[in-house]
Amino acid sequence: MDFVRARLLEDQLKGTMIGEWTIVRLIDHGKSAAVFEATNAAKQAAVKVFDKELIERFGDKTQLARIKREVSLKGRGHPSMVEILDGGYDEGTKNHFIVMAFLPGSNLKKRLKDISIEAIGGFIADIAACAEYLESLDLVHRDIKPENIQVSEDMKEVTLLDFGVLKPVKEPGITDMEGVHPFIGTLQYSSPEFLLRE
Repeated sequence: MDFVRARLLEDQLKGTMIGEWTIVRLIDHGKSAAVFEATNAAKQAAVKVFDKELIERFGDKTQLARIKREVSLKGRGHPSMVEILDGGYDEGTKNHFIVMAFLPGSNLKKRLKDISIEAIGGFIADIAACAEYLESLDLVHRDIKPENIQVSEDMKEVTLLDFGVLKPVKEPGITDMEGVHPFIGTLQYSSPEFLLRE
């Protein structure tokens, strides 16, 4: 979803409710979704609204299965993993969505030049520990990259985001088609064994 389409979606959704969340403003966008700041009576959140073209390409059933997999992380957590709060399909706006904890700051891609050399080792350790936590649940993230890592405003913490291509270890399924080994992830951040599907 490009910036223009994300802004059009913001114009449509601002002030409306998705689930129990009122959309406030656009925070960011990526190739598959736009992320909005949202509130309810109790707290602030980030609501990820998926691109309808993506749904048309892969199908409603596939997208709902991906969302269900993300929502399975609700109530589970790691200090370096974004908290998942809710997700599903909103009948009112006709959108597929995921609700996450709102995190001030911006992604690592935008802040990379500001990261001190001294902080790099700790950030890598934190993201690796989060990936290890997911593996303890027999899950693999499959798309760890700077755009999917949030850096806190004080530049002291990193948080892994975006579990859209989360996959159980050794299980084919909703993001791998039977008999075909499609590439899932981001090319420039993938290991050779993953690129070769080994």
